[in-house]
Amino acid sequence: MKKAFLFLLMIWMIAGCSNDTVITPLYEGRNLKIGVIGDAPDVREEHITFNPITFDEMAQGKQGLARFDAVFIMKEHHHEAAESPYAKVYRTAGIPFFYIESEKSHIPFVHEDIAYDDADDFNSGDFAAGYYQTGRYNGQGWSFGLYNGKKNKPNVLGAYTQIFITIESLKP
Repeated sequence: MKKAFLFLLMIWMIAGCSNDTVITPLYEGRNLKIGVIGDAPDVREEHITFNPITFDEMAQGKQGLARFDAVFIMKEHHHEAAESPYAKVYRTAGIPFFYIESEKSHIPFVHEDIAYDDADDFNSGDFAAGYYQTGRYNGQGWSFGLYNGKKNKPNVLGAYTQIFITIESLKP
């Protein structure tokens, strides 16, 4: 009986250690309005509003983006988003930008002289990079990973929740 119990306990521990998913709490903060270039992501939170925008609208900078708490740029638009004319927008718009499923950090987006393909790859399995210019010479960057580096629906939803928490922390 004791051996059977120990065997079952060992199986349970091994199964628990190989779990590639974690269920995280929902973001329960204030309503957020997020501009998105590309298709809006599916998220668990119902009080997050995604509004499609174009690169032309984004190029207006602070004036065109003031109605948003943040901007998400989806994977299929990263090469264009890293073109030099937009670097100044990311540094002066007064809101954070998140590059969803970026294989790079925020560096090729905020530096005019670094092309997306020339920037170093994330080798950490991060899901998204973020950037917020906090002053004339000060910027803050983030990376958001997936639990155990595994891309699955619960882990992706959890990463979005962490991004929403970050956005809320930036504005009172």
